[in-house]
Amino acid sequence: MSLQPPPVLVPPVQKSHREPPPQAKKEVKGPLGALLAFCAVAWKFILPALKLLKGAKFLLTGASMIASVWVYSIAFGWPFAAGFVLCIFVHEMGHVAMAAQQGVPVTVPIFIPGFGALILQNRWAKSAWGEALIGIGGPMAGTFAAMVCWGCYFVTGQGIFLGLAFFGFMINLFNMIPIMPLDGGWIVSAISPFLWLIGVVIMVVMASMGLIRNPLIWILVLLSLPHLWSGLKRGTADPMGGEVTTKTQKLAMGIAYLGLCGLLVVGMTATHDGLLEIRAQKRALIRNVPAH
Repeated sequence: MSLQPPPVLVPPVQKSHREPPPQAKKEVKGPLGALLAFCAVAWKFILPALKLLKGAKFLLTGASMIASVWVYSIAFGWPFAAGFVLCIFVHEMGHVAMAAQQGVPVTVPIFIPGFGALILQNRWAKSAWGEALIGIGGPMAGTFAAMVCWGCYFVTGQGIFLGLAFFGFMINLFNMIPIMPLDGGWIVSAISPFLWLIGVVIMVVMASMGLIRNPLIWILVLLSLPHLWSGLKRGTADPMGGEVTTKTQKLAMGIAYLGLCGLLVVGMTATHDGLLEIRAQKRALIRNVPAH
């Protein structure tokens, strides 16, 4: 997943113009306010310290990866958690590789325990086509990682690899939902920003029906609204003053998007059936064990 601010719809203010007076910020009181204040003060000391360390930018990736492994290990055990986080890392490096190909500087991957990971772009690509290439790089790499796990299952017969493959296909398919700032949102931006509206509806319906129980989903929906409003108003996701996505590029990205979604559906379905078969075999073995 990669995040950027929505496109600016008004020309920047010149330095000679007088800046409006800053608005007073509302203070958050109670335990939450105290926690936020502590984090703000601590960050002022931590950030300079990190800058002094050689390779400090990779410290955030490593620390957030370890934190994610710890969180996931509570529910799934550390071997599965480590493999799952590694697959997410491969997904994010797909974004990084495509961003480098487009000449767009990005941050190192930042892991968010319980929600995945993201990278931040320091500037926009030249067109929605470029953003779509960066967006699809992650799911393509993530799908490859899931297929490698699937292959490891056939070689070793270990169910953990089949589980990793299933979750890999499922997470990457979820990321293909056409809502900003998920990967699917960046991908379909090269096709039509009106597809973002479909993504918002899908996400709201899934969250309302309880199919997705992560409360961060509602934050995701809120983050998508500025992009949606801008896309519907302008009729395009190409940055102002940038290159225009051609019809050929729109068609190519549409085919790639549908093809990758289809591959992920097939992979998720097949690995899910395999997990059900393994579960059925274990139950059969338990029934056949003679009582002592």
